[in-house]
Amino acid sequence: MNHKYKKAAPIIVATLIGILLFTSVLLTGTHGLGKEDRLCYETALSLQEEMSDLGFPNFMLTDYPMAFNDGKSDYVLTWQNGSYEVLKRAPYTDAFAATAVYVNDHYEVLVPTKERMSNLVGLMGGNYENTEQAATIWHEAFHCWQFTHFKENILALIGNHSFEDADFGENLIVSQYDANIQAVALWEKQSDLLSQALKESDTDNLRALMLEYKKLEEERIALLDDNTRRLESYYITVEGTARYVEANAFKLLKEESFTDRYLANIAEYTKGTEKYYSIGMAQCFILDKLDENWKDHYDFSVPPIEIIYEKLGV
Repeated sequence: MNHKYKKAAPIIVATLIGILLFTSVLLTGTHGLGKEDRLCYETALSLQEEMSDLGFPNFMLTDYPMAFNDGKSDYVLTWQNGSYEVLKRAPYTDAFAATAVYVNDHYEVLVPTKERMSNLVGLMGGNYENTEQAATIWHEAFHCWQFTHFKENILALIGNHSFEDADFGENLIVSQYDANIQAVALWEKQSDLLSQALKESDTDNLRALMLEYKKLEEERIALLDDNTRRLESYYITVEGTARYVEANAFKLLKEESFTDRYLANIAEYTKGTEKYYSIGMAQCFILDKLDENWKDHYDFSVPPIEIIYEKLGV
């Protein structure tokens, strides 16, 4: 598999997107897709040039169809020749999910409509705006890109296991990890070190923090069985990097809220898999301090922390 890409094309296309969006709406039907969902998609598209600067080679939002699910139908937006078309279809799944799905011979972004997402988050006492929806679109589009180009490396992280196995996934983390008091205590110490590292600008101080982090990591990992270790590596590598992409998209749209939303609570322990998203994201931001070009050759075969260790020599 050839992972050498050129970066010029994404920037050219991204420049054209903003000019063509208005024309695209005039030239294509919307087939019942709400104005707010179209706005969320267009907002996400408007970030293409800046998101290309992140460094993941040839990562283009327009390469992947975008499906909004309203609970009854999917509305699939496909970008072609400078405009997007909207097609209505039966729902790909009845599940309420923001995810990447494989349809025929390609990956697609699938998210609930903005209204459905807002209703769900509202029930939990939160607020979900167009900014969050646009950032979510980037998160799931990144999964499409990951699995299009690096599926073999990603699946190798979990070995012969499948997420369709009842004993492999979220339930395993809750039962085998979250219930392990010693492992949780070590994780909390590690998370605190990462939180400090995010604020550190001195390389020697950063190295000292990561050396301590590695010692705690080795002690904590020894407490986990092989399946739990594999799951952790998968979530940090795959979901952590996607959360990093999501966070950067959010920052471009609402920088004043970025730190509180994505970085302020890194050190807080949460049950289930959510903690891996945050820790993996934090590792990516720390890598940015060491080498802004680390993404040029990253192949998702190891968690970002392994690259940090390598670059710091710990």
